[in-house]
Amino acid sequence: MSKNKSIICPSCGKENNPNSKFCFECGTKLVKENTPVQKAARTKKETTANTKVVSTAFLMGLIILLLAFSGFLLVISGQFDSPAPVQINNDNSQVNQTDSFAESHGGADLKTLQRIKELEDAVEKNPADLESLVNLAHLLNDNGFYKKAIGYYQKYISKRPKDADVLIDMGVCYFELEDYDKAIQTMEKAVSINPEHQIGNFNLGIVNYSAGNTEKAKYWWKKAIDIDPNSKIGQKAKELLENNN
Repeated sequence: MSKNKSIICPSCGKENNPNSKFCFECGTKLVKENTPVQKAARTKKETTANTKVVSTAFLMGLIILLLAFSGFLLVISGQFDSPAPVQINNDNSQVNQTDSFAESHGGADLKTLQRIKELEDAVEKNPADLESLVNLAHLLNDNGFYKKAIGYYQKYISKRPKDADVLIDMGVCYFELEDYDKAIQTMEKAVSINPEHQIGNFNLGIVNYSAGNTEKAKYWWKKAIDIDPNSKIGQKAKELLENNN
């Protein structure tokens, strides 16, 4: 009997005819283990089991990776720190208002103090010199002299009450002094003048968030996103909104 056509009895080891259902030696029921259908079924079963193991391991790894990535995003987006408003420099460029020079260096340097004195003298000699007036306010703001900056901003606003940029900067000073009510009031006035002022809308979200008004903060961040979702401010507002939902 040819071995490649025979069925080996699993009980006694005897060879049997390929068509035999029972071992002619011991009577054990014979199973055709090597038929294509059974092999395919067994392979499918084994593959399914292996797939489950791989899938579970993959999901666990993915979860760990996502958690780590989420933590990284929180760190780089500043969610572990208090967010700060955005301030407009004299050239109208957008920068993040973080620690002021005065806070990080203990005060302005001599060159800056000299420039402040020059501008103060110019304003005193010519109160109508609004350019020197606003530049003085900006310089004081940039270097942490928030109370003095507010005083000069107010003088400027009394002459040009519709300058939304200056109102936002003055609002930043109030924010730095933790006077959130006046910061919100001043910035809301700015966006009422210019509803499309993206930095103003964004900053109102920051100030309200700092004051504990989370829902109001979300409202202003949404408005900032609607103005221009692709700008840096729009992207930052989107990150803050997603991280606080």
